[in-house]
Amino acid sequence: MQDVSLAETRISRTYMHSFTLPEFPKFERLSVQHKGAIDAYFNLYPPYSDFTFATMWCWDLYNSAALSVLNGNLVLRSKNYKSGLPYLSFLGGIESCKTVLTLLEYSEDELARSQLDRIPEISISHDAKGLAAQLEIQEDRNNFDYIFDLQALASFVGPSYQSKRKLAAHFERTYSPKVRELDLNDSRDREMVLSVFTNWSDSRGKSRIDTEKELCALYRAFKIWSTGVLVAIGVSSDDRLIAFAVCEILPNRFAVGHFFKADTRLKGAFEFLRQVQARHLLQLGFKWLNIQQDMGLPGLRQAKMSYCPIFFLRKYTLTTCPNMVNLNQS
Repeated sequence: MQDVSLAETRISRTYMHSFTLPEFPKFERLSVQHKGAIDAYFNLYPPYSDFTFATMWCWDLYNSAALSVLNGNLVLRSKNYKSGLPYLSFLGGIESCKTVLTLLEYSEDELARSQLDRIPEISISHDAKGLAAQLEIQEDRNNFDYIFDLQALASFVGPSYQSKRKLAAHFERTYSPKVRELDLNDSRDREMVLSVFTNWSDSRGKSRIDTEKELCALYRAFKIWSTGVLVAIGVSSDDRLIAFAVCEILPNRFAVGHFFKADTRLKGAFEFLRQVQARHLLQLGFKWLNIQQDMGLPGLRQAKMSYCPIFFLRKYTLTTCPNMVNLNQS
């Protein structure tokens, strides 16, 4: 567990106030100008995927994401992209109990919800006992972030990766692939990426309704490509793009995987793509990869576990106990 020292607290508050994020309960709609303020938190805290700039931007499908600062913590107000329900969360370890209770009161009054969602473990660990005495705290396993060692993914060394290693090698022998960086400002690269997305969707037997939200998120990623927060690689065979991966780069040697697509009918395509993605990120100086949550989907959970995560970034749901009368009296 990462500790937040008094010195870090002072640094955090000073650095945060050099940007324009409003003080709670005021919020400001997410914009590209907020990236610097968001990145500042990743110098102090683990890179929970819900709080990276690209995640918030790409998955803000309801144009609802807004930011605020409360007690030196970054507060996110948004809507669940699947259910459309509004929620509050926060990243930070400063005055956790006070922050949680204030946010719960706001959520009840303004959002008609008596809970906080996707709360990072680091945000509540310092006041865990006090919070547990007042609230219901439940692990949100479906939203745990999967963290991987890029060296392990790049090499696929060891018995745990035997099947991955064989599949990647089979793909390389069969398709003689070429790997290159993609420029998603380039219209041709964008068209080829969208073609791969369609082939992936067709090979999985998905309908347009099944994939429309993720496709919308991909289009939103195109809009922020010029900011330099994303990097992408493509895998081609016979001059045709057959797989691609898009990552967000963070200031603490972490990368966050956002889009990872290939035709499932091409045996070994995903394993090869994962391996060359890891090698590319290592060359850029990164050490770890966060491939986000599995959302409780059994197939996705199995697939992510098969790459042997080195740890999880855990998240929780905090709910007001039924017998609580006044949160602020706590």
